[in-house]
Amino acid sequence: MNQRSITAIAELLTRRAIGRIVSVLPLLAGDYVVSIEDRRDGREHLLTNCEDLETWLESFKTGECLKPSEGFCDCCCKLHDDHDTDGELFGLCLTARPN
Repeated sequence: MNQRSITAIAELLTRRAIGRIVSVLPLLAGDYVVSIEDRRDGREHLLTNCEDLETWLESFKTGECLKPSEGFCDCCCKLHDDHDTDGELFGLCLTARPN
């Protein structure tokens, strides 16, 4: 996502209390990943493109709370997709988790 998209998302979330931007992390020059906390269940969702945002917004119409497929580790801040047996994303990646 570019800076213009992130600004539009921030304005949307200011008008509608459906979530909040938790972090914006650079990927490449002018390209970012946005982490949004869903106010319904507290899960953080990563938005890398407009389709991710569209899917998240559609979930409000259907009433379905989405489970994130990947997230940033709370310890090492690297992207991971480590889930528990219920499909919930761990807060820490497997390399950062204690044994």
